[in-house]
Amino acid sequence: MWVIIGPTLLYLGSGILCPGELKSTDAKNWREYYYANRRGFFFSIMPIWPLDIIDTLLKGRQHFIDQGVLYLPTMTIWTIGFLVAGITANERYHRFWSIFFPLHAIGYATIVLLKLG
Repeated sequence: MWVIIGPTLLYLGSGILCPGELKSTDAKNWREYYYANRRGFFFSIMPIWPLDIIDTLLKGRQHFIDQGVLYLPTMTIWTIGFLVAGITANERYHRFWSIFFPLHAIGYATIVLLKLG
């Protein structure tokens, strides 16, 4: 059950973010479309990380501890970041988040993978 929730939320988010042709929407340009639909996109993606925490806890205390000290802060930062992105239309925040999130995700993945090897 848990396995399909994350991909389903990602699919819903991508459907909101990339509707196909701009002509099929009422927006004049992609910027207008993005800000008009940001809530749906960010609020559909945001639950992935709290659900991941729940899933990790359900696998046992040791499994949760094995995720490392960066796991919980990372999931918290991502959840709050997506929540704020869904609430605010502030372009400066969205510019920041569009750079910070991928860099943070790459950095976190790199640290986790280096720990494994």
